[in-house]
Order: sequence, then structure tokens, then C-alpha cells
Amino acid sequence: MRSFRRIKTINGRQYMYEITPYYDKESKIIRHRSRYIGPVKDGKLVEKPSLPKNTYEYGSILPLLKIADDLSINRYLSEILGEEDAIKVMILAINKIIRQNSLDNIKEWYEDTYLYKLYPGLALSSSSLSEFLQKIGKSDIIDRFSEMMIRSLKPRDTLYYDLTSFSSQSKNIEFLEYGYSRDNDDLPQVNVSLVSSKEEGIPINYTIYPGSIVDMVTLENSMKKYEAMGIKNIMFVLDRGFFNKNNLRMLLEWENDFIIGASYSFKEIKHIALMAKRDIESAEHMLKVENNVIFYKEAKMNIEGKNLSLYVYYDINREKDEKNRFYLSLGERIQRLREKKVWRYENPKEIAKEIMGEYYNYIMWEYDGSFKVWPRENAISQWVNRCGITIIGYKGNYKPEEVLIWYRERDSIEKMFLSLKSYLGQSH
Repeated sequence: MRSFRRIKTINGRQYMYEITPYYDKESKIIRHRSRYIGPVKDGKLVEKPSLPKNTYEYGSILPLLKIADDLSINRYLSEILGEEDAIKVMILAINKIIRQNSLDNIKEWYEDTYLYKLYPGLALSSSSLSEFLQKIGKSDIIDRFSEMMIRSLKPRDTLYYDLTSFSSQSKNIEFLEYGYSRDNDDLPQVNVSLVSSKEEGIPINYTIYPGSIVDMVTLENSMKKYEAMGIKNIMFVLDRGFFNKNNLRMLLEWENDFIIGASYSFKEIKHIALMAKRDIESAEHMLKVENNVIFYKEAKMNIEGKNLSLYVYYDINREKDEKNRFYLSLGERIQRLREKKVWRYENPKEIAKEIMGEYYNYIMWEYDGSFKVWPRENAISQWVNRCGITIIGYKGNYKPEEVLIWYRERDSIEKMFLSLKSYLGQSH
């Protein structure tokens, strides 16, 4: 017996059922089995939407693909590696940003994303990826890609330059050497210089140096690299760690502009700060920066016969904050030192240095069963007189507010280093 369809009305709504007649041998009558098909509207069956066979992660992938396209990353990688290997690099980079899988799990993740629909059939096993990354690491691919990014710079682009160290106990890193430790640990290290673009907000170049290489050499090598590429009309922004006579001499001879924080390790800078404090607070030299009033003065510093232009800035609010933090911390440390009991096996000088830390040079002390501590008023006065003062050197034709804002924005590269160290499991 043939099945047929029937519309039933239940609670004012219509539904369609499939009715199948069958013969019941026991009762010897025709009975019916019904199977629900679906709701009915306007006399017609409402078709169910077909469910997708597969679902893919899409939303987190799309913005990254757009960024890579806007920065021409796909094009640069394809020119260097070929299209398929370029896609592999992109897939690994995207995974590091949104998921950070191990190489063993990259293939499974890739097959669950929209990337699998865009680029099907890629060989992404753990072994093939390991060989692929080893090949890239031993080649000049990274330098070639970086050069393409650098050559894409526009005139007057601003570049932030900085250097950091990565410490390790590994025996397999050939660049590990002992040198100046920025993290105050006693381990061999590698130095990494990083250049980022202010306009693009991304790193465009990095260089790895042995741990014993000093800042001056890394900066000089970077400057030579840009000169060899014919890159002109750019501006470097550097922090006060690079403020020494050798670096300043090179920068002043360089044809590109720069901005650099001044260091109080120079007597000339200390004198400029002290003299500026006397008459810098003038309405004629007043700036409004981020809803804050800042006063400024111009100054010069002689570097081996060449003049370095300086802007001296005075921030009243920052002066109050710095003084407050300084006196609070100094007072707390002096109190801890006076109350400290020294055991027979301990060295009083080492204890004093440990407790006072960076404030050690602001006190005098003696130990005769207990610590007697006196503030060094002259040293404290010199530090307090510099509170609220920032001195920035520059080369070029720039307004005081431009120099200050660009220098403050250099913290973007410091955040990049912090992110990288966090990813590598470094505590600093």
C-alpha cells in the first residue's frame, strides 16, 4: 500500500505527516503509521535549511589576511620563497598570533580553518615544517624580506630603534656570550636590535649579535645597512641608552635625522638641566601636550666640534610625582636599613646595597651593632633639581611638541620586546 501525505492542524498550526497504511494480521484491519515531516505555511511544506557538512574558523583569520595584504607581506614572501612556501610562512605566523600550536598540531588546526578552503592540500606535517623552518633559518631569506620592507618606507618615515638582550643557559646557541646584562642576571646572552616603523606600527628589521657586542657597534651596523640600501629622508628615534659621544658623533655625521633621549651621565646635560630650571617656566615657552602644560627651552651641546640641538622640557605635574615617589621610597629604605639586624655571617655593606638598591648613593652609613644612616643632602638635591626635566637631542627642523611626542611614542618598541620576551618565557 502506498504512503501519502496528510496535513494536520494542532493548536491552530498546520503540520505535514507521511501516512503509511499497513495490514494488521492480528486484528485483520488496515492501520496507519505516521511520520512527522515538518511545518506547513500557506499550504506548502516549509523546507528545512540544509546543514553545512563542515565548519571552519573564519572570523579570527580574516583581519590577519587583510593586514598581510595591506602591508604587501604576501607579495614579498612569494617573490622570495615562491607561492606555496610563502603560504606556509603565513599559516605559521597566523597560528602564532591566534593559537600558538606546536608543530605537531599545526596541520589539524589548519584543516579546521578558512585557510584550508583558501589553500587546500598543503604539506604541514611536523617533520616537513621542521625541515622548512630549518631551511629558512640557515638562509638569507629573513634579510631579503626585511630589505623589501625597509625599501617600502616612505620619505620622512619615523623609525624606532632599540636593543635588548636574551639570556640563556643553552649550549646550542652560537651567539651566546657574556656581556652587559640589561636584566641583571649572570648568564651568557644574545643581543637583538629591532627597528619598527612609527607609521605602520610594525617591526621591519631585526639583527642578532653576540652578547659581548656593545650598543655602539649595533647602531653603527644598522646605519651602514640603511646607507647601503640608499635609504634617505628617514628619522631614527633612540632612547637615552644610546646617548654617548661615539654614537652622537656618528649620528651627527649621518645624513638622516634623529631624536635621542639625553643621559645625565654627561656633566654638560646636568648643567643644562640645572640652568634651565631657573627660568624655563615662562608663558612664552608653554606647550599643551595631552591636556598637560609643559614648558620648554632650546639648548646646544658640543660633540667634537659639532652642535647637537636640544629641547629641555619641564613638566610641573611630573616633578611633583617624581619627588613624591623618590622621597617615599628613600624614606622607606632608610627605615628598613636602620631596623635591619645583621647576623654574624652577613656582610653589612652587601646588606646596605641590597636594601637601598638604586638609592644607595644617596646615603652615608656605618654599622656598629646597628645601622646608623644619614641622607647625602647634596646628592639628593642634585637629583631633586632634575625632577620634571626631560632633555631630548635631535637633528633636523622639528618643533618642540613634535620631538616630545615622537620620543614618548618610542614605548611601542619596548612593548614589542616585552611581548617577545614573554613569548620566549623570559621574565624581564
